[in-house]
Amino acid sequence: MKLGEFEIKAVETGRFRLDGGAMFGVVPKVLWSRTNPADESNRIAMAMRALYLEGNGRRLLIDGGSGTATVALTIAQPHLNFNGTCHGGVIFALADTAFGLASNSHGVIAAGIDARFLLRIAGSGIACSAGACIARCRRRAT
Repeated sequence: MKLGEFEIKAVETGRFRLDGGAMFGVVPKVLWSRTNPADESNRIAMAMRALYLEGNGRRLLIDGGSGTATVALTIAQPHLNFNGTCHGGVIFALADTAFGLASNSHGVIAAGIDARFLLRIAGSGIACSAGACIARCRRRAT
């Protein structure tokens, strides 16, 4: 699929089964089971997919798993600060995106982020950020 200057591709990264009632909530089973048949335990087949975007000399991978996420970005000139290294705002945006995808993958609100910058990122290459949901309850995740 093409979106503006970017080509978007879905990359399947895994499959799992989820309770159909949990997935569709108040929607009656007779409606959702037409397109998503349930097994004997009322579970429906689900797929996890990563998005790969490429365009304008940039590549971006967004992988939001079940409680985990990895985001990668090709560092280009607009991402650099006056020292010629990747700007901290770009690094934090990657971390925040990974955190949001990981904690929100369970359908609860993201509540807090604990970010550590281990090293500076050079002026070229690929920057990756991984996020993991370490605690969650019905209303929020961290």
